[in-house]
Amino acid sequence: MKGKSVNKTTKVTGKEEEFIRLSHTLRGELNNANWHFITWKCLWSYIESYSDEMNVAHTFFTLSMRGHLLETLLRLNKLFEKGDESTANISYFLDFAEKNIDIFAAPAADSRKRNEEEMIIEKQVDEEKPSQVTRDVIKENRARLKGLPVKKLKKWEDDALLHIDRKVAKTHINVFDECPVDIEEIDRTIDTVHEILNVYSVAYDGQRWDKDLVFTHGIKNMLDAIKAGRKK
Repeated sequence: MKGKSVNKTTKVTGKEEEFIRLSHTLRGELNNANWHFITWKCLWSYIESYSDEMNVAHTFFTLSMRGHLLETLLRLNKLFEKGDESTANISYFLDFAEKNIDIFAAPAADSRKRNEEEMIIEKQVDEEKPSQVTRDVIKENRARLKGLPVKKLKKWEDDALLHIDRKVAKTHINVFDECPVDIEEIDRTIDTVHEILNVYSVAYDGQRWDKDLVFTHGIKNMLDAIKAGRKK
């Protein structure tokens, strides 16, 4: 559906601009991590059924898969990166939300919705009535983050960096070698951060973002084309 934007007559405060910057930065990192992981999962799921086709160009598929997995892990770890100069991670985002909780006040959020106008470009958003953010909500979100496998994500990233070398690139694809991570844990991490970001997006202007894209059919079409070419 088409997204909405705040009318030009609506004044945006400095802290609102910072919230929008943080929200968009984190959303961009998360969505890209998710899209790379969707691609990796799709390719990994086809290793057995399309092993002959993939091994026609095994270097290409091996490097592609490992590249997508590494990009997933790099972007996810960036979301949890901490440091004195880091202002684009999920912890900083929640700290900012707590310090500036007034920007999520219901009257202000309702006003933003009343002043919205159609945009020319389409966004991946659904509209909802703005919800309320409280310190208890923020506390609950922090607790959810603590339950995520952050240390594992970093280890998987380090392992992925180590395993991309000339020997691996020249070896035929093996279904077990290409799954050095816990798929459910990464999916859980992506889903949790996605849900948390939407809490504040909905509270701010009633927009709930969708993180998924439908594109994996193209990967199957490519493998089918390779299969058809091999039969000629």
